[in-house]
Amino acid sequence: MIPRGFTTLLFGSGLAQVIAIAALPILGRLYDPTSFGQLGAVMALVSLSAAVVHCRYQLAIPVTKSNEEARALLWLTCGLSFLLSLPLALLLIVLVGERPEGLSMATFLAATVLMTFLTAQIDIFSYWRSRAGRFAVSAHNAFIRNLVSVALQISLAMISGFGLLIGIAAGTASAAFLGWVDAARNEGRSAGPPPLQDIKAVARKFSHFALFGVPQGWLAALSWNAMPLLLLRFDATSTAGQYWVAYRLLLAPVTVLGAAYRQAVLPLIPTLTHVRALSQARQHTLLLAAAGLAPTLVLLFYGEAIFEIIVGPKWGEAGTLAGFLSIGILADACKIPTICLLQSQGRQRAILIGEALILVSRYSVAIPLLLAGETLGAVAAFSIIGAAGWTLFSLVQLRVRTTQLADA
Repeated sequence: MIPRGFTTLLFGSGLAQVIAIAALPILGRLYDPTSFGQLGAVMALVSLSAAVVHCRYQLAIPVTKSNEEARALLWLTCGLSFLLSLPLALLLIVLVGERPEGLSMATFLAATVLMTFLTAQIDIFSYWRSRAGRFAVSAHNAFIRNLVSVALQISLAMISGFGLLIGIAAGTASAAFLGWVDAARNEGRSAGPPPLQDIKAVARKFSHFALFGVPQGWLAALSWNAMPLLLLRFDATSTAGQYWVAYRLLLAPVTVLGAAYRQAVLPLIPTLTHVRALSQARQHTLLLAAAGLAPTLVLLFYGEAIFEIIVGPKWGEAGTLAGFLSIGILADACKIPTICLLQSQGRQRAILIGEALILVSRYSVAIPLLLAGETLGAVAAFSIIGAAGWTLFSLVQLRVRTTQLADA
């Protein structure tokens, strides 16, 4: 069964990603790997901070059956993202202890803070709209975001070395603004702030989203986005740029799929029987694995040649990295149905434990290889270990849920 709104989100957001992917052959020839390294460093930090700055309470918005609770959760998440964007971004930059080549520390911080807040707002209001079934608005905003970003990045290439950063910031701001306008137009007076005691009440009631969701979301973001920061520190900004182009090109369809699937499926799962929800998770996992196998094999054997032809002759290293990264990203796509099932059942602890074990495993091997100067080996080990971990996690969790139903 295909959930209501899933195809709308997938098509609209997919079209937005087509714009970004189609622009890569142009951007790859207009900007060098160092410029992409600057963008990659900022966006890696944004991925880490924006994943948790709302304390993951937005995931509860489509799950709650109360409109009053949903509105209180909206204000809670918006307030948290406003208060925490600066201190969290600053803390992460201090921990990284390195800035990209050609980027001042002030610019690095300002771009990270701005993008953290705007990205969090887009995420929050996407889940808010999913509760009302306004999936077309989310798809439209994603399209506008990428269109504005790409248009400005191409236009600014000749006059600004920071064109990539300026473009993506403008595109993200436009999508966030459209989200605010849509909420004001459709919610009217009900969009006003609820009583403070209502906000405190939902913070307590849904505290398991923060308690387990924040470390899980941060670990999930860290699992992929620590690598460009490590490359920045132990190799070069240009190497981080090569990784970022490969990673973002491969992650684009998975990001679209994951966002569409979560927004469409999370409100649906509570209406299904446990047997039907489990069967749906298994079927969707197998479909994702079947759909992603062929592209993964093609990239693994021909990634370097493909990237040199499509993105440009200086991007062969990105193609080689993409071949290995595709293995891990396929597993990341296949885990989405299992993660959604567990989130809907309040089993964030299981997800958290899985994230932590996989994170430790992949970086305990990758970091020593980076220290030894084996960049390709580090990325390959990092991706393969992650793929093995998530495959095992999904199989075990689906098996456990099946056994529990059988015993019941």
